[in-house]
Amino acid sequence: MRFGLFVIFLLLFLLFSNFTESQEITLQCFVATSCSYTDVFHISDIEDAHAEMNSQNNYPYKVCCRLSNGMNINVAERQSNGIIGFSYTTNAHAEMGNQSNYEYRIEMIPESGEIICELSYSCASYNTCLVSISDETDAHLGDCETNPYQRKICCSFGGLDITINSNSTKVEYGSDFKIYGRTFKAGIPFANAPVIVELDGKTECNMNTNASGEYECHIKSPKRIDNLNITATVFDQINMKSKTTSIQVKTYISYGYEKDKSDVVCVERPKIIQNEDGTIDIVMFNLCLWK
Repeated sequence: MRFGLFVIFLLLFLLFSNFTESQEITLQCFVATSCSYTDVFHISDIEDAHAEMNSQNNYPYKVCCRLSNGMNINVAERQSNGIIGFSYTTNAHAEMGNQSNYEYRIEMIPESGEIICELSYSCASYNTCLVSISDETDAHLGDCETNPYQRKICCSFGGLDITINSNSTKVEYGSDFKIYGRTFKAGIPFANAPVIVELDGKTECNMNTNASGEYECHIKSPKRIDNLNITATVFDQINMKSKTTSIQVKTYISYGYEKDKSDVVCVERPKIIQNEDGTIDIVMFNLCLWK
């Protein structure tokens, strides 16, 4: 009986664990007078406020953030970019992270993954609203509920992601093939995102994704028998970040084809030759049979 109960409890535990791990990780931020979670920075009031770094203790309101899975978030100072910038360590005006007027900047860094923050008029497509902000720079701040500014700093857990595929993992010497994939930002398809596809470090395609975050690049195989190293990189110009993924495609030589001409049948055959400079070329010759 005890063994049976033990098995039941074990199965329930495993089921609960798998269910918990499968849940999407989300970021939650709020303004309060005390932080039980990560203290990101402080503001002087819940509206029309100045700001200060979290190392200061002059203001009563704290901007607090946490991840739904309990993962730790570190707050680090940055010389550029970040989620927000301040004109001073306290009594500061604020600006968006993609601006470059202020010296004091911060970034939220989780134990794994990324946190992205952007300026938007609605945070409906994001996990949370960090604060509202009066302008992109030289700005005052407010919370997201009391009397918020129209502009908001919206944040989500999850950074850039890009997939890469080929219509074939083995292509004929000198033939065309296709590289394609999809981009995401914080789990959402990343539309109109710049993508560069490179073959052995040389740019083959420079494009933007479509409305579904998809990209497509057509490449002509170089004249060599080799494993081709192909990378695709997506760029997030707002957050000044990029993500690269890669794939290998192998090239090969075909063995020609038959030509029927009355009493003559010819087979075209390729022959690989090495030039004096070490490069490899291919020449074709015909092998013909008569009746």
